[in-house]
Parts: sequence; structure tokens; C-alpha cells
Amino acid sequence: MWFRRLLTLAVLTILVGSAAQAQVYPPAAQLPWNRYICTRITNAYTPIIGQLGTTLIANSPTAASTQVFNLTLPFNFKFIGTIYTGGSSVLRVGANGYIAFGSPSTSGTPDLSQSSGTQMLFPYWSDIEPKGVPEGGIYWRVDGVTPSRVLTVEWRCQGAAGSPVTRNPGQFQAKLFEGSNKIEFHYSS
Repeated sequence: MWFRRLLTLAVLTILVGSAAQAQVYPPAAQLPWNRYICTRITNAYTPIIGQLGTTLIANSPTAASTQVFNLTLPFNFKFIGTIYTGGSSVLRVGANGYIAFGSPSTSGTPDLSQSSGTQMLFPYWSDIEPKGVPEGGIYWRVDGVTPSRVLTVEWRCQGAAGSPVTRNPGQFQAKLFEGSNKIEFHYSS
């Protein structure tokens, strides 16, 4: 009889402990980004610089590392449960290698607090700058036709803003896919 009581007590302790643990650490299914799956893809990095339709973002070749440029989203894109409307939603493209969805901004570093509500992508977030790099700057272009267009944003820069040493990251891209809402990051070798 005492063994049954001890076994019942042990089972209840485990159940109560696991329930408390579940409250502290919610299951991944409850997180807003659970539908995004990280997978390694073949790095099909193809520079957009020099291709017809590629646009250099004005003033990006001489940008300070904290400078942000506003780019109008060319098509509807759903990211972390929010649909950003093409033609009116703004992407904030940071010289430091990030893209933020939301209100227009002209400068600053990203606010990563949960209270900011800013949804962001970080293909290569670091203290980088395009100064002193051949064809340095931030470029963008749209490929394809509705409803399967692809927005590519490409950074050409060097690491460690203010450093005399030219080093990584070099060139990298973020691609947003219309319709599928897929996101890809590509890096030059």
C-alpha cells in the first residue's frame, strides 16, 4: 500500500513539475515565427549589380554605418503574421545589413525590444560600411512577373566600420518572394 502511495506521489510530482516547466517555456508551436523553417540552400549568389533594372540606393555608397534607407515594398508580402502592402509599405534597409518592415525612418540602429513591434530580417547584421569598396553601396531590383516576383536587396561593403582593413562580408543579398512569402539570404564567396 505504501508503495502505491509513493508511486502516485512520484507521478504527480513529475506531472506538476512538467506542467510548471511548460508554463515557463512555451512550446515552439506558440511562437509567431514557427512557420519559418531554416534550411541550407545551394548558394546561388548572382550579383545584381550591372544588370538591367538594378537601382543603387541614393547616398548608400557614402553611408554612415547606422544610416537607414527607405524602400517601398513592390508587392504584398506576409511576414510573421502581418501582410505588408505593396506600393505603400516601407522597408527600412540598414547600411549595417538588415531590413526592417514598418514606418519610414532616416537613421538609427534597430530597436530589438519586443515592445518596438518591428519585424526585421538580418542577413548580415554587423558594423559594416560601403565606403572604400569598388561599387560599394546598397542595390535593389525586382525580377519576374506578378504573382511570382522576387525583390533582391544587395549590400557591397566591408566589415568593421572605420577599420582600415578590408574584409568580410563583401557582398550579400536578401531575397523576398511574392506569393510564397519565402525569404532567402545569399552570400558571395
